[in-house]
Amino acid sequence: MGSGGGGRAAGGAWRRLGLTDEQHWRVLDYLAAVLCGLGLPVDTIVAAQRAVAGEARA
Repeated sequence: MGSGGGGRAAGGAWRRLGLTDEQHWRVLDYLAAVLCGLGLPVDTIVAAQRAVAGEARA
């Protein structure tokens, strides 16, 4: 999800966009819906959401 982070999103990327926490989660929900619509396995989408949620709390 980030560049060279071993699948981890860049920690400060969301903050640099100037998004509120609510906006951040809306973007992630939207992306999950798009990925689901494209036919990605649900387990893959859930794993990505959990990884990003962990980053948001770090």
